[in-house]
Amino acid sequence: YTLEELKNNEILKSTYDAIITRQKSINKNLNVILENKYTRKDDYDIKESISFPLIEVQNLDKELSIISFYIDRENGFDFEEVSILETLSRDIIMAVSAYKQRIFSEKLQKEQLVNYEETILAFVDMIEQRDAYTAGHTIRVAQYARKIAEHLNIDEEMISKIEKAAILHDIGKIATPDTILLKPGKLSLLEYNLIKNHVDAGYKMLSKVKMYSELAEIMKYHHEHYDGTGYPYGYKGDEVPFPSQILVVADAFDAMTTNRIYKPRLSTDDAISELIKNSGTQFNPDIIDSAKVCLRDITIEQTSQLPKSDLEKQRFSIG
Repeated sequence: YTLEELKNNEILKSTYDAIITRQKSINKNLNVILENKYTRKDDYDIKESISFPLIEVQNLDKELSIISFYIDRENGFDFEEVSILETLSRDIIMAVSAYKQRIFSEKLQKEQLVNYEETILAFVDMIEQRDAYTAGHTIRVAQYARKIAEHLNIDEEMISKIEKAAILHDIGKIATPDTILLKPGKLSLLEYNLIKNHVDAGYKMLSKVKMYSELAEIMKYHHEHYDGTGYPYGYKGDEVPFPSQILVVADAFDAMTTNRIYKPRLSTDDAISELIKNSGTQFNPDIIDSAKVCLRDITIEQTSQLPKSDLEKQRFSIG
């Protein structure tokens, strides 16, 4: 209805008045017959209507909803009924306001989520541009981790977390100097310790952001070994969360099947043989039982950590 149509419609007159005055409006002495339609058995007369504007405090000059009530009693609504309907209207306003606030908060959280993800992925991209190997490594590890987790019948929510943790697991390498990250020869003890520090650096970076805290807890242990010989904490067995143990296997499998500066890649069969060989020491045997099945038919994408341009060759020669 337009306002003019409401104004000239007797049964909707209280609705019109409530819109114009933004106050409760009562239209007495109505004599409108509602014809028998749908589920009603009989026609009945409308004797009085009352309308309430549902005005939210934070929305005074914007949206306006109206709720109207009708009665066929000759003397209309009594005082108690009007009081009850006023209370009901206020409750509806509160409910609608709470609902809108929840929708707004969810929208805000989604926007923050997008901003956080864009920021973190920008860091990942920075790392990948530094190292041709790393560029595909995180995605491949995420794919392998998902395959293993699915074979282990882990629920989808946790699989998704493992997958995201895999994409972010090397983010701490942003703090690792090129001279170490790209060194073709054997690392010194100091250089090796600096490389190992990427785990702690990545954890500190992610754990400070609430939405990444669970992922940080998964990636925190991706260099731990089942027998306790890994780093940085030396945890063993169930001390390392099971999702993290899956990430350990996926990470190792990709490392073995990808050309690195200091060693050539293994074939899929040879890499799986290495996983089996280190089952119970470096890796959880239950995870290896799944990995040796679901990774058997993986097609390894040919990637290399070797420099592809003169500029990269100069970067690799620094230090």
